[in-house]
Amino acid sequence: MAQSKNIKLHANWQPFCLGATPFADSAKAWRSLNQRFDRLVGWPQLVRRSRFEGLYIQFSQGFPGLVSHNDILWVDPRRDYEHDLQALYLAYLEGDSQHGRIEPAYAQGLADLLAGRVALPETTMALVGRLIGPISWGVSVVDASRRPLLHDRLFSDAVAKHLYLKARWQDEQLRRLGHTTIMMVEEPYMASYGSMHVGVEREQVSELLGQVFDGVQGLRGVHCCGNTDWSVILSTPLDIVSLDAYDYGQSLTAHAEALDAFLRRGGIIAWGIAPASAAALNETSDSLADRIESILYRLSTLGVDSDLLAGSALVSPSCGLGALAPRIAESVYDLTVAVSTEMVRRRGASTSTS
Repeated sequence: MAQSKNIKLHANWQPFCLGATPFADSAKAWRSLNQRFDRLVGWPQLVRRSRFEGLYIQFSQGFPGLVSHNDILWVDPRRDYEHDLQALYLAYLEGDSQHGRIEPAYAQGLADLLAGRVALPETTMALVGRLIGPISWGVSVVDASRRPLLHDRLFSDAVAKHLYLKARWQDEQLRRLGHTTIMMVEEPYMASYGSMHVGVEREQVSELLGQVFDGVQGLRGVHCCGNTDWSVILSTPLDIVSLDAYDYGQSLTAHAEALDAFLRRGGIIAWGIAPASAAALNETSDSLADRIESILYRLSTLGVDSDLLAGSALVSPSCGLGALAPRIAESVYDLTVAVSTEMVRRRGASTSTS
């Protein structure tokens, strides 16, 4: 986690945005985000532009034997997936990141950034990439019998290697633009960890995430927008934990010891405090800052270092905003920035880039 020490100097309540945007036009999405999130800059997922930018389809291109029908992803045994599987493993062994290339049809916002069609803010500190996680993708993609790939040892390993190459390619491309990179892996299905639907052991979670993270030289983060066993996430090799703090912030209190250990080794918490819904219209920066303060106080009483909590924090929307009207989504963006400013005021933290 050497790099986390470097960016942590500037992590104090910085605002950033992860996930889907409500725009169909890349230029409009970039303009909206860069006006507000000018230090931690992430490319927009344009779910209204194309079905190929949906969370589970966006990073599916190139997986052996994969077909899509009515947005259901499955491996068709009638296709020559064994040849493609061999090609995947060969690319993994040879470190051929081009095998994980993300075409513009699947991520126009990313393509525009890499092609130089986006003017990055002069204050940019880091570029934020995104990727679906191996647990969630492995549960959502099925074989011919509709069994999740995660429950097949061969295919679950292929999922991790496929996403490793996607992560490595993206990280390499973003680093060429001259900034620190942050790769956020989205794991919505970790909210169902421990259930029959996500029948995976703690060791397998760490192993699969670890394989994907091996493709990232920058900072590594996981976002989970529901309640989960945070001790599992916190024990994986990552730098940033992003959560829906608006609805599930108190869930961290059940894992205070693991959280304290995570912070002591340089970890950062991204507080998703601005609700990704119309509920944001009934909140203020004060009311949301009060929510964060309440969680921080409770964690400190449970033994989590209060200075580390306050100095290792980011602020974000609670989840993606693709389902919202653009007007409401931009209100959520504005509220996120306002909470960042309020927490800096209250905590006396510095957001200087120097």
